Amino acid sequence: MTSPTVTPTPAPSVSSTKAPMTFPGTVLTPGSKGSAVLAVQQRLNKLGCGPVLEDGTFGAETQDAVELFQTRFQDTSGAPLKIDGTVGPMTWAALFGAATTPTNATAPSQLLAAVLQFASGEVGMMEDPLESNRGPRIDQYLRAVGLDPAAGSFPWCAAFVYFCFQQAAQTIPKNWVVVGNHDANGLRSSVIHTLLPACAEPGFPVGIPGPDLILS
Repeated sequence: MTSPTVTPTPAPSVSSTKAPMTFPGTVLTPGSKGSAVLAVQQRLNKLGCGPVLEDGTFGAETQDAVELFQTRFQDTSGAPLKIDGTVGPMTWAALFGAATTPTNATAPSQLLAAVLQFASGEVGMMEDPLESNRGPRIDQYLRAVGLDPAAGSFPWCAAFVYFCFQQAAQTIPKNWVVVGNHDANGLRSSVIHTLLPACAEPGFPVGIPGPDLILS
């Protein structure tokens, strides 16, 4: 006898005179503690995903209740939640409402702003044929990271991110720094032109081309 299929539904809205807590900015996982965990436990109990001890400690009982919630309810866009027993921004929004997970509308750097602008122009690019990991544009993504698209079937999501950073970095103004070495007569014996593009800023993703050194 097979079990009936359970279709996830939106969680009921939070009805309280007190504004719900906003997302704490970090994923809640087993071992997490504090007021955010307590709020999750209280909400899980209210939605019938418990009973969970409301002690502010994310233990196995809370994890099971979170997984049950993720099985029963949708995210704020109506899509199924990932059932992983952790509370990230998607699950938090499903629990407490989209307004409790504020978004940053301003990119933290010129580079990231350029990346987002470039990536938005790639919306709609599709594999050809579908589910082949191939296509004219997809092949460009893969070649950007040194892969030959014809050599196999490669998942390309990370290559897409790399490609967006690579292309966006080319639109950022570059600053030149000249470092000169002089001999005893004051004559320049060598000059190193160090190109410092915006992609060399602290925190830039590993694997993205950094400064180019040009000897003359």
